[in-house]
Amino acid sequence: ENAAPEQELLTRLVALNHARAAEEKTGHIRWLRPEYQNRSSDRGGDLRSPTQAHLPGTETTSSPSKIQNPKSSIINPSSPWPSKLPQQVTLLRQLLATDPTATPAQLSNRFGRKNPKRTEQIEGIIETLKELGQV
Repeated sequence: ENAAPEQELLTRLVALNHARAAEEKTGHIRWLRPEYQNRSSDRGGDLRSPTQAHLPGTETTSSPSKIQNPKSSIINPSSPWPSKLPQQVTLLRQLLATDPTATPAQLSNRFGRKNPKRTEQIEGIIETLKELGQV
């Protein structure tokens, strides 16, 4: 009798989970408590989803986070690849700190469509950082 509503609910839950996983693959993270989970939220902007905006405990603050979270430097996939080498190095060090197994191609894909030149630049920067013992 109640199997149909439960099945519909389960199907919807699975679909939402797949959608969330797809968003996270592209770097879009929906934080439940950005003030604790994502220090970059302190830079302004509301990172909550529309469904989170009304939930207690999801308010954003302008005060620094109390918890040091290595994932806080997750890069927005719409962020452009920096044109200057120092910013590229800084960015790659942050990304590698959160995902040390990422390949140059995976890192390059975070900044738009496939770009062999950018992937080559990233490979060179990673090799340099390895030689310097920084990754």
